[in-house]
Amino acid sequence: MEIHAYCEYNLKSFKALNGLMLFGKENPAKRMLMWGIIYGILLVAVILNLFWLGPDSTMLLLLCLLVVIQLYMCSCYFLRPIRQYKSMANLRGAVNHYCFRQDSLEATSSNSSYNGQSELQYSGIFKCMETDAYFFLFLSKRQVYAVDKATITGGTAEDIRNRLSACLGRKYIRCKY
Repeated sequence: MEIHAYCEYNLKSFKALNGLMLFGKENPAKRMLMWGIIYGILLVAVILNLFWLGPDSTMLLLLCLLVVIQLYMCSCYFLRPIRQYKSMANLRGAVNHYCFRQDSLEATSSNSSYNGQSELQYSGIFKCMETDAYFFLFLSKRQVYAVDKATITGGTAEDIRNRLSACLGRKYIRCKY
């Protein structure tokens, strides 16, 4: 039995992959909120310390460090996916069609300037991470196929999960969001 799905490389899929890469199995929105609250509390504590005790070089350095870390986290979470998506140039908007067979995956990519097809055994997948909306199939540490669960036909996400997890074992990771 063949299961078909596809995914368009758009900003939504880039944001999902970016959140996965930043926070792993944890929900990126909740993690970002948690870290924002922690840095906010630390920032207020440092500012109050500076206000009550006067200027102190250590506290000023800590204040600068907290601001830089928070700005970096925000840029990674909010700006990086936009920058990566814009840098894709002619691959932007490419659509990957996937055909999940009993023991292999066929991927066909297409857009206005690129067409390609590949087939690989499930054992050739480096790892798979599943979220509520996507399967992310890592072919290497830097090459990823995104499969949109909403586009699955001829089967279910459970069927794909069973095929991949049986073959990948511990390299199959189900995220909490």
